[in-house]
Amino acid sequence: MSHVNDRSAQALAQIKQIVAGDLQSFAENMVEIAKDTAPIDTGNLRSSITMRKVKDDELRVQTECGYGAYQELGTSRHAAQPFFAPAFEQSRSEFNPTKTK
Repeated sequence: MSHVNDRSAQALAQIKQIVAGDLQSFAENMVEIAKDTAPIDTGNLRSSITMRKVKDDELRVQTECGYGAYQELGTSRHAAQPFFAPAFEQSRSEFNPTKTK
């Protein structure tokens, strides 16, 4: 008679922990890049760029200044000065998921 030791639950928990750490690092990097590249007048936009946890596997990088989208996307009277899209792309290009040992 064979006995199977099912450790799939532990493996899945470990995978989730690794992914959560990688996601956290990615988002933190994106916040720093966005703060460095956001247009600056008063500093309000840059200081309002934050990251918050939405769910266990979801983080949101955002600004709460109220006019961040106008800076990012532009208006009919104001040219776009993107800072989130470039921050995402740079973070994505630098992303190196944790290698398991």
